[in-house]
Amino acid sequence: MASDRSTATLLEYLTTSGVNYEVVEHEEFTSLDDAMNKTGLNPNQAAKSLLYESIGGLALVVLPLSRRVSNAKLRLHLDSTNVKLATKDEVLAVTGSEVGYCHAMGSLYGASTIADVSLSEVDVIGFSAGDARHTIKMSFNDYWAASGAEVVEINNDN
Repeated sequence: MASDRSTATLLEYLTTSGVNYEVVEHEEFTSLDDAMNKTGLNPNQAAKSLLYESIGGLALVVLPLSRRVSNAKLRLHLDSTNVKLATKDEVLAVTGSEVGYCHAMGSLYGASTIADVSLSEVDVIGFSAGDARHTIKMSFNDYWAASGAEVVEINNDN
């Protein structure tokens, strides 16, 4: 199961950052529809966090559930041809959370944060708080202020 340590660290960080956020407590999701019902988000607002490794270090890519990462755009943005998605074991070692439950603040993992531009087009986003039972909801502007994310087009829609 995902780590309570990761969740506690995130909540402490958000509180000290002075941003507005809401913690939604829920049972573990059984499907995408279940997740949307329990959080009140749609797939363009609900964000997933994917940890990548490159020669330049770790990068946490955050984008809507409705989108996929363009590996070509990511390699171009990171200026590296050697970019790989972290393994399950690597994700757990770096984040303290299992795959699927990483929160979206890369700096807390020692990683840069790259947020897909499409997230900036919605008022409220949501992401895992680091475990299966909590989701963070906040405005994109508060997320950007707290995360320091680079906002770039990283999805494969174009």
